Amino acid sequence: DFSKRLPAETRVVAVTFPPIKDEWHGYGRDPFFKSGLDEAMQSQREILRTFAREHGWPIVDLYNIMKDRREKLLLRDGVHLNSEGQRVFADEVGRVLRERILK
Repeated sequence: DFSKRLPAETRVVAVTFPPIKDEWHGYGRDPFFKSGLDEAMQSQREILRTFAREHGWPIVDLYNIMKDRREKLLLRDGVHLNSEGQRVFADEVGRVLRERILK
């Protein structure tokens, strides 16, 4: 577990992968991802959520924050954040830092 090797003063904020707009992403409709790339990433998001909870780390769950607004927050590649998405990300990280880390 890498977290045991972190210096004692280290503070961690976990961040999930943002949602993916399958229709815009090159692999979004690849037959390998039968339910789409976004759905395939859900298991990875859940692993991170569980790991963060087990370690008592705050989490910025970009998927849940952005899933209903992905068309407005992603670039046309379907995965990277546009300027509005980056603003939402920065606001959420800032909020967690203020509430959980910098208090």
